[in-house]
Amino acid sequence: MTTLIAFLLALGILVTFHELGHYLVARACGVRVVRFSVGFGKPIFTYQKTPNDTEWTLAWIPLGGYVRMVDERDEESLRVSGVNESNVFNRKPVWQRILVVVAGPVMNLLLACLFYGGLQTLDRTEPIALIGEPARGSLAEKFRLEAGDKIVAANGEVTEKWSDVNWESLRAMLYGNDFTLEIDRAGEKIKIVIDADSENWPAFTPAAAGAFGLSPLEKNVSIRRVVPGSAGERAGLMADDRLTTLNGQNVRSSSAFTQIIRENPDTELALVIEREGQTLSLLIRPEATEDLSQKPSRTIGKLGVGLGGDYEMATFSNDTYSAMVAGVKQTYDMSVFSLVAFYKMLQGEMSWRMLGGPVTIADAAGQSAKIGLAAYIGFLAMLSVSLGVLNLLPIPVLDGGHLMYYLVELIRGKPLSDRWMELGQKVGMAALGLLTALALFNDISRFF
Repeated sequence: MTTLIAFLLALGILVTFHELGHYLVARACGVRVVRFSVGFGKPIFTYQKTPNDTEWTLAWIPLGGYVRMVDERDEESLRVSGVNESNVFNRKPVWQRILVVVAGPVMNLLLACLFYGGLQTLDRTEPIALIGEPARGSLAEKFRLEAGDKIVAANGEVTEKWSDVNWESLRAMLYGNDFTLEIDRAGEKIKIVIDADSENWPAFTPAAAGAFGLSPLEKNVSIRRVVPGSAGERAGLMADDRLTTLNGQNVRSSSAFTQIIRENPDTELALVIEREGQTLSLLIRPEATEDLSQKPSRTIGKLGVGLGGDYEMATFSNDTYSAMVAGVKQTYDMSVFSLVAFYKMLQGEMSWRMLGGPVTIADAAGQSAKIGLAAYIGFLAMLSVSLGVLNLLPIPVLDGGHLMYYLVELIRGKPLSDRWMELGQKVGMAALGLLTALALFNDISRFF
């Protein structure tokens, strides 16, 4: 129930603000707005003050919304009372129509700035940028990083907390740039440059720092949760078990433990744990699973447990001005990141399995809501950026498609013909349908 409520609330907030952008600018340009709807299909609730006012509607299907304006291409919209040439959308100058179209996505990006900026004003307790033991065979080990090293900057950006390290790792991975680290090792300053053409340069993954072999320094490694029916449950693992050794080697980091599990599918391993003050020895056999996130796919081991440890933590916060500046910067970074990621999917450099549909979004909404308000607001900000950027893509039927039409009209001095508009609509519907089908397929693959 928490997941459903969090999902519907997220969609309601983001769709309402998106459509409000269209509505406010349309009204400012003198366009008559017939209906403002959150959701599609049969209305649940409708309010209209007078027959000449906008009809406000909440509908049953929550996957979007729309603002219906008086337009000569929509004959039904012309039947409302009080229509004249001055308030018809398609009669407005092209620059006004452009403003109305871009207002929705811009509103989503402004909302993301507000959310990200607001989070920056809160006291946030996060792991600091201290490195744990580098994963065996990783680039971090190859470039001789050591447990206890402090990353003071990455790619020229100051890194006080571990989330900064992961973000800069993600940027280096996505753009294929060298990954530059400035290290403080017991007072000694060291600069390390991991070349983008290095052997084992990782494929894209949201857990970017981990892909380089980096993880925050942990005081211990424990089981946080065990998936029912998993290899971990069959081995007898339980939540709060503390991991001490695996095949005779000390367990010093969650990432190193996970790496060994992944490298040993269907292989029996000796694990020693501490449980309620007692030392126990278990035999575990990671389940063989096909990893489709990489090309080519490969078989890896999966234990089905969530790991966690106690980290060196610190509390971070910003004053209002610097928080808002940081919010704008984060929104910009996320927007560029989304566009580059989509471009790499089109090029085939990034797996389309990264694309998520409504089930993935609903699950993320529920998980973030369970963690707390700050996590949920962060999720809303990220989703708001995605909604804004997606709608600006030059795909007919999306805002970006309409913007493309109006820019062509601005250059040509006259609108495209009805034939080209109709063809564009068909292409846009096909492209959108394909993306939706792919996202749903990924959802089914992940959760069912």
